Amino acid sequence: MDTLIVLVSIIVGAAVSLISIFIKEKLSRKTQIKIEKIKLYDKRKRLAYIKLYEFTSHCFYNYIPDSDCKTSFIQIMRHYYKEVKSNYFYFDKNIREELQKFEGQHHSIGNPDLISDVSLETFYRDNLLDIVIQINNDIEKKFDDWNKI
Repeated sequence: MDTLIVLVSIIVGAAVSLISIFIKEKLSRKTQIKIEKIKLYDKRKRLAYIKLYEFTSHCFYNYIPDSDCKTSFIQIMRHYYKEVKSNYFYFDKNIREELQKFEGQHHSIGNPDLISDVSLETFYRDNLLDIVIQINNDIEKKFDDWNKI
């Protein structure tokens, strides 16, 4: 009888040990998967900010104040839709708000029913560089924050 009690105790102890190891491994796997998802998201977010930084550089490079505003702005927006728009939701709210100003102007060019608060000429000559500088400053702050980690 004593042998049976000892044997049952050993079996129960081993079963509890195996169950606890199984639970620990399952939790560890879930944690590891979450960490990998965070790493992947962070990598994509960094790439999105790099593309946005390239866009701001493109704006500075292609900004010609005395040129045809419409043609120059459309050229800038081609780069935006090609490189930046697909990453829109990775950006902070203030950057998205600034980018919406670009989109609003671009939409009003293609659709005469959509009238922007500011004419394209005024936007291009007076606001565009200020917006790009603001976005650029926000990007640099973001990069500085990432470098602190």
